[in-house]
Amino acid sequence: MISAWPPDDPTSPPARERVSTPRDEPRTIRASFAERSYASGEAALLTLLADAPVVTLRMFHAGPEGTRNRRPDVMTGRLVSLLRKIELGGAAVVRVPIGTWKSGLYFARLEAPGGYLGHAPVVVRPKKLGESRLAVVLPTNTWQAYNFRDVDGDGVGDTWYAHPRIPCVDLTRPYLDRGPSARIRGFLRWFEHGGREADFLSDDDLDRVKSGYELARLYDLVVFASHEEYVTSHVWDVTERYRDLAGEPRVPLREHVLLSRRASRPSDLPHGPVEGPRAQ
Repeated sequence: MISAWPPDDPTSPPARERVSTPRDEPRTIRASFAERSYASGEAALLTLLADAPVVTLRMFHAGPEGTRNRRPDVMTGRLVSLLRKIELGGAAVVRVPIGTWKSGLYFARLEAPGGYLGHAPVVVRPKKLGESRLAVVLPTNTWQAYNFRDVDGDGVGDTWYAHPRIPCVDLTRPYLDRGPSARIRGFLRWFEHGGREADFLSDDDLDRVKSGYELARLYDLVVFASHEEYVTSHVWDVTERYRDLAGEPRVPLREHVLLSRRASRPSDLPHGPVEGPRAQ
Protein backbone atom coordinates (compact mmCIF):
# COMPACT_ATOMS: atom_id res chain seq x y z
CA MET A 1 0.00 0.00 0.00
CA ILE A 2 1.03 3.61 -0.49
CA SER A 3 -0.54 6.37 1.53
CA ALA A 4 -1.35 10.02 1.02
CA TRP A 5 -1.39 12.77 3.59
CA PRO A 6 -2.51 11.76 7.11
CA PRO A 7 -6.00 13.07 7.99
CA ASP A 8 -4.67 15.68 10.44
CA ASP A 9 -1.91 16.96 8.14
CA PRO A 10 -2.52 20.70 7.54
CA THR A 11 -1.00 20.37 4.06
CA SER A 12 -3.58 17.76 3.00
CA PRO A 13 -5.97 18.77 0.21
CA PRO A 14 -9.39 20.06 1.30
CA ALA A 15 -12.33 17.70 1.26
CA ARG A 16 -14.39 17.93 -1.92
CA GLU A 17 -17.20 16.10 -3.64
CA ARG A 18 -16.49 12.59 -4.80
CA VAL A 19 -15.17 12.26 -8.32
CA SER A 20 -17.22 9.99 -10.55
CA THR A 21 -15.34 6.77 -11.19
CA PRO A 22 -14.64 5.59 -14.74
CA ARG A 23 -15.67 2.03 -15.51
CA ASP A 24 -14.05 -0.74 -17.50
CA GLU A 25 -14.82 -0.90 -21.16
CA PRO A 26 -17.21 -3.74 -21.98
CA ARG A 27 -15.60 -7.19 -22.22
CA THR A 28 -12.47 -6.19 -20.31
CA ILE A 29 -10.43 -9.03 -18.81
CA ARG A 30 -9.14 -7.85 -15.44
CA ALA A 31 -5.66 -9.10 -14.70
CA SER A 32 -2.72 -8.25 -12.47
CA PHE A 33 0.55 -9.82 -11.37
CA ALA A 34 1.17 -10.53 -7.70
CA GLU A 35 4.47 -8.59 -7.83
CA ARG A 36 5.40 -5.50 -9.79
CA SER A 37 8.67 -7.06 -10.98
CA TYR A 38 10.18 -10.49 -11.52
CA ALA A 39 13.69 -11.55 -12.45
CA SER A 40 14.48 -13.34 -15.66
CA GLY A 41 13.81 -17.06 -15.21
CA GLU A 42 11.31 -16.71 -12.37
CA ALA A 43 7.65 -17.80 -12.40
CA ALA A 44 5.18 -14.93 -12.05
CA LEU A 45 1.70 -15.27 -10.54
CA LEU A 46 -1.10 -13.73 -12.59
CA THR A 47 -4.69 -13.32 -11.37
CA LEU A 48 -7.43 -13.21 -14.02
CA LEU A 49 -11.10 -12.31 -13.81
CA ALA A 50 -13.57 -12.27 -16.74
CA ASP A 51 -16.89 -13.63 -17.95
CA ALA A 52 -15.25 -15.56 -20.79
CA PRO A 53 -14.82 -19.33 -20.16
CA VAL A 54 -11.46 -19.57 -21.96
CA VAL A 55 -8.84 -16.88 -22.58
CA THR A 56 -5.54 -16.84 -24.43
CA LEU A 57 -2.36 -15.40 -22.93
CA ARG A 58 0.72 -14.07 -24.68
CA MET A 59 3.63 -12.05 -23.28
CA PHE A 60 4.95 -8.93 -25.02
CA HIS A 61 7.95 -6.62 -24.55
CA ALA A 62 6.79 -2.99 -24.56
CA GLY A 63 8.92 -0.60 -26.61
CA PRO A 64 10.53 -2.45 -29.52
CA GLU A 65 7.28 -2.74 -31.52
CA GLY A 66 7.44 -1.27 -35.00
CA THR A 67 4.17 0.69 -35.04
CA ARG A 68 2.88 3.50 -32.87
CA ASN A 69 -0.35 3.06 -30.97
CA ARG A 70 -2.24 6.08 -29.69
CA ARG A 71 -5.12 4.24 -28.01
CA PRO A 72 -4.78 4.60 -24.22
CA ASP A 73 -6.55 1.29 -23.59
CA VAL A 74 -4.39 -0.94 -25.82
CA MET A 75 -0.78 -1.81 -25.06
CA THR A 76 1.54 -2.83 -27.89
CA GLY A 77 4.88 -4.61 -27.93
CA ARG A 78 6.96 -7.37 -29.46
CA LEU A 79 5.78 -10.92 -28.89
CA VAL A 80 8.14 -12.94 -26.67
CA SER A 81 6.11 -16.06 -25.81
CA LEU A 82 3.93 -18.74 -27.32
CA LEU A 83 0.16 -18.54 -27.15
CA ARG A 84 -1.36 -20.28 -24.12
CA LYS A 85 -5.01 -21.17 -23.48
CA ILE A 86 -6.43 -20.84 -19.96
CA GLU A 87 -9.77 -22.20 -18.76
CA LEU A 88 -11.08 -19.40 -16.65
CA GLY A 89 -14.54 -20.11 -15.30
CA GLY A 90 -14.77 -16.59 -13.85
CA ALA A 91 -11.41 -16.30 -12.09
CA ALA A 92 -8.06 -18.05 -12.01
CA VAL A 93 -4.50 -17.69 -10.75
CA VAL A 94 -1.88 -18.96 -13.18
CA ARG A 95 1.90 -19.21 -13.24
CA VAL A 96 3.56 -17.34 -16.06
CA PRO A 97 7.21 -18.23 -16.74
CA ILE A 98 9.47 -15.23 -17.25
CA GLY A 99 11.88 -16.14 -20.03
CA THR A 100 15.52 -15.21 -20.41
CA TRP A 101 14.42 -11.79 -21.58
CA LYS A 102 16.31 -8.52 -21.40
CA SER A 103 15.29 -6.21 -18.59
CA GLY A 104 12.35 -3.97 -19.45
CA LEU A 105 8.61 -3.46 -19.23
CA TYR A 106 6.54 -6.44 -20.37
CA PHE A 107 2.84 -7.22 -20.33
CA ALA A 108 0.48 -10.14 -20.58
CA ARG A 109 -2.08 -9.74 -23.34
CA LEU A 110 -5.29 -11.65 -22.64
CA GLU A 111 -7.96 -12.23 -25.26
CA ALA A 112 -11.15 -14.22 -25.71
CA PRO A 113 -13.77 -14.59 -28.46
CA GLY A 114 -16.30 -11.80 -28.58
CA GLY A 115 -13.80 -8.96 -28.27
CA TYR A 116 -12.58 -9.66 -24.72
CA LEU A 117 -9.24 -7.98 -24.01
CA GLY A 118 -6.98 -7.30 -21.03
CA HIS A 119 -3.41 -6.34 -20.21
CA ALA A 120 -1.26 -6.88 -17.14
CA PRO A 121 2.09 -5.03 -17.06
CA VAL A 122 5.15 -6.28 -15.20
CA VAL A 123 8.77 -5.16 -14.92
CA VAL A 124 11.41 -7.76 -15.74
CA ARG A 125 14.40 -6.86 -13.63
CA PRO A 126 17.91 -8.31 -14.00
CA LYS A 127 18.80 -11.44 -12.05
CA LYS A 128 21.36 -9.33 -10.19
CA LEU A 129 21.27 -5.58 -9.87
CA GLY A 130 24.16 -3.89 -11.58
CA GLU A 131 24.28 -6.03 -14.72
CA SER A 132 24.14 -2.69 -16.54
CA ARG A 133 25.71 0.52 -15.28
CA LEU A 134 22.46 2.31 -16.19
CA ALA A 135 19.25 1.91 -14.18
CA VAL A 136 15.78 2.94 -15.38
CA VAL A 137 13.18 3.27 -12.62
CA LEU A 138 9.56 2.91 -13.75
CA PRO A 139 6.98 4.79 -11.62
CA THR A 140 4.96 1.77 -10.54
CA ASN A 141 3.69 3.46 -7.36
CA THR A 142 2.53 6.53 -9.25
CA TRP A 143 0.79 4.40 -11.86
CA GLN A 144 -1.31 2.85 -9.11
CA ALA A 145 -2.02 6.20 -7.45
CA TYR A 146 -3.62 7.32 -10.72
CA ASN A 147 -5.46 4.00 -11.15
CA PHE A 148 -9.16 4.70 -10.55
CA ARG A 149 -10.07 1.01 -10.29
CA ASP A 150 -12.95 0.59 -7.82
CA VAL A 151 -12.25 -2.80 -6.24
CA ASP A 152 -14.58 -2.51 -3.25
CA GLY A 153 -17.53 -1.55 -5.47
CA ASP A 154 -18.61 1.55 -3.55
CA GLY A 155 -18.79 3.65 -6.71
CA VAL A 156 -15.59 5.59 -6.00
CA GLY A 157 -12.15 4.77 -7.37
CA ASP A 158 -9.79 3.41 -4.73
CA THR A 159 -7.41 6.36 -4.81
CA TRP A 160 -7.21 9.79 -3.19
CA TYR A 161 -7.53 11.28 -6.68
CA ALA A 162 -11.13 10.03 -6.64
CA HIS A 163 -11.77 11.19 -3.07
CA PRO A 164 -9.32 12.89 -0.65
CA ARG A 165 -10.56 10.84 2.29
CA ILE A 166 -9.09 7.66 0.78
CA PRO A 167 -5.67 7.42 2.51
CA CYS A 168 -4.13 4.33 0.90
CA VAL A 169 -3.79 2.71 -2.49
CA ASP A 170 -3.63 -1.02 -3.15
CA LEU A 171 -0.58 -1.62 -5.37
CA THR A 172 -1.87 -4.94 -6.74
CA ARG A 173 -5.10 -3.76 -8.42
CA PRO A 174 -5.70 -4.42 -12.12
CA TYR A 175 -5.38 -1.21 -14.09
CA LEU A 176 -8.39 0.63 -15.40
CA ASP A 177 -8.08 1.31 -19.14
CA ARG A 178 -6.30 -2.06 -19.47
CA GLY A 179 -2.86 -0.78 -18.56
CA PRO A 180 -0.77 1.93 -16.88
CA SER A 181 -0.36 5.49 -18.12
CA ALA A 182 0.27 5.73 -21.85
CA ARG A 183 2.80 8.51 -21.16
CA ILE A 184 5.57 5.94 -20.71
CA ARG A 185 5.25 4.58 -24.26
CA GLY A 186 7.24 7.32 -25.96
CA PHE A 187 10.16 6.83 -23.62
CA LEU A 188 10.11 3.06 -24.06
CA ARG A 189 10.05 3.34 -27.86
CA TRP A 190 12.90 5.86 -27.82
CA PHE A 191 14.91 3.66 -25.48
CA GLU A 192 14.41 0.35 -27.25
CA HIS A 193 14.71 1.66 -30.82
CA GLY A 194 17.99 3.33 -29.87
CA GLY A 195 19.50 -0.05 -29.03
CA ARG A 196 20.05 0.92 -25.39
CA GLU A 197 20.53 -1.48 -22.48
CA ALA A 198 19.64 -0.89 -18.83
CA ASP A 199 18.50 -2.51 -15.62
CA PHE A 200 14.78 -1.71 -15.48
CA LEU A 201 13.53 -1.46 -11.89
CA SER A 202 10.16 -1.05 -10.21
CA ASP A 203 9.77 1.19 -7.18
CA ASP A 204 9.90 -1.97 -5.06
CA ASP A 205 13.29 -2.92 -6.50
CA LEU A 206 14.74 0.51 -5.75
CA ASP A 207 13.33 0.27 -2.23
CA ARG A 208 15.43 -2.86 -1.66
CA VAL A 209 18.70 -1.02 -2.34
CA LYS A 210 20.25 -0.53 1.10
CA SER A 211 21.89 2.87 0.70
CA GLY A 212 22.99 5.61 -1.63
CA TYR A 213 26.49 4.14 -1.49
CA GLU A 214 25.21 0.80 -2.75
CA LEU A 215 23.25 2.51 -5.51
CA ALA A 216 26.40 4.40 -6.53
CA ARG A 217 28.38 1.16 -6.55
CA LEU A 218 25.81 -0.43 -8.85
CA TYR A 219 25.03 2.39 -11.28
CA ASP A 220 26.71 5.34 -12.97
CA LEU A 221 23.35 6.79 -13.99
CA VAL A 222 19.82 6.38 -12.63
CA VAL A 223 16.96 7.54 -14.85
CA PHE A 224 13.45 8.11 -13.50
CA ALA A 225 11.65 7.42 -16.74
CA SER A 226 8.39 9.25 -16.13
CA HIS A 227 6.17 11.01 -13.61
CA GLU A 228 7.59 9.70 -10.30
CA GLU A 229 5.54 11.04 -7.41
CA TYR A 230 5.19 8.39 -4.72
CA VAL A 231 8.07 6.57 -3.06
CA THR A 232 9.07 5.48 0.43
CA SER A 233 11.15 7.66 2.71
CA HIS A 234 13.93 5.09 2.30
CA VAL A 235 13.96 5.53 -1.49
CA TRP A 236 13.99 9.28 -1.03
CA ASP A 237 17.02 9.08 1.27
CA VAL A 238 18.86 6.63 -0.99
CA THR A 239 18.26 8.78 -4.07
CA GLU A 240 19.24 11.99 -2.33
CA ARG A 241 22.47 10.44 -1.04
CA TYR A 242 23.24 9.01 -4.48
CA ARG A 243 22.84 12.48 -5.96
CA ASP A 244 25.09 14.06 -3.32
CA LEU A 245 27.85 11.52 -3.93
CA ALA A 246 28.11 12.76 -7.52
CA GLY A 247 29.66 16.01 -6.31
CA GLU A 248 29.26 19.32 -8.12
CA PRO A 249 27.36 20.28 -10.12
CA ARG A 250 24.41 18.86 -8.24
CA VAL A 251 21.31 17.77 -10.08
CA PRO A 252 18.45 19.81 -8.55
CA LEU A 253 15.48 17.93 -7.18
CA ARG A 254 12.32 18.78 -9.05
CA GLU A 255 9.06 20.06 -7.61
CA HIS A 256 6.93 16.92 -7.72
CA VAL A 257 5.45 15.98 -4.36
CA LEU A 258 6.60 12.73 -2.80
CA LEU A 259 4.64 10.87 -0.17
CA SER A 260 5.93 7.90 1.75
CA ARG A 261 4.33 4.58 2.60
CA ARG A 262 5.98 4.74 6.02
CA ALA A 263 6.34 8.44 6.73
CA SER A 264 4.07 10.99 5.08
CA ARG A 265 6.39 13.85 4.45
CA PRO A 266 6.03 16.08 1.41
CA SER A 267 9.28 15.95 -0.53
CA ASP A 268 10.65 16.09 -4.03
CA LEU A 269 12.04 13.41 -6.29
CA PRO A 270 14.60 13.61 -9.07
CA HIS A 271 12.67 13.59 -12.34
CA GLY A 272 14.80 12.55 -15.26
CA PRO A 273 18.43 11.41 -15.12
CA VAL A 274 20.43 11.65 -11.93
CA GLU A 275 24.14 11.16 -12.36
CA GLY A 276 26.14 9.31 -9.74
CA PRO A 277 29.87 8.86 -9.21
CA ARG A 278 31.44 6.75 -11.90
CA ALA A 279 33.27 3.63 -10.85
CA GLN A 280 37.00 4.05 -10.85
